[in-house]
Amino acid sequence: MLVDENSCNLLGVIDWAEAEIAPFGINLYAHDRLISKIHLKHGWSRYDDYCLLDEIFWSTFSQENGVNNETIKTIKAARIARVLLWLGFTSRLPNEPKPVLISDDDENGAYGMRDLDGLLINPATRFTDLV
Repeated sequence: MLVDENSCNLLGVIDWAEAEIAPFGINLYAHDRLISKIHLKHGWSRYDDYCLLDEIFWSTFSQENGVNNETIKTIKAARIARVLLWLGFTSRLPNEPKPVLISDDDENGAYGMRDLDGLLINPATRFTDLV
């Protein structure tokens, strides 16, 4: 994440591991990592003010960028697509084996399953637009 030192405003998000041109919003899953916490064994939980912080983020984003609700929906859909690509498959880095679906029979796969559950399935912690 690129953050302005003086204002602390978000300037952008860069995914260096898989540097590629992709739809805007594809890396905004990181926003939830800032307003939630992850316990390695127990998974995701939200800070008490999660809903307020999420609402402030999206309303400020909309106002500052002049985007409408339909555009926000599209950005949120890209964020969900990225979560599926990032967590649902093994590494997509160059010079590594072809990506395959994860499974919970190894440590990385188990963590990916935990995060998929936390962000997309568990009603207490999934993205608010999936409710």
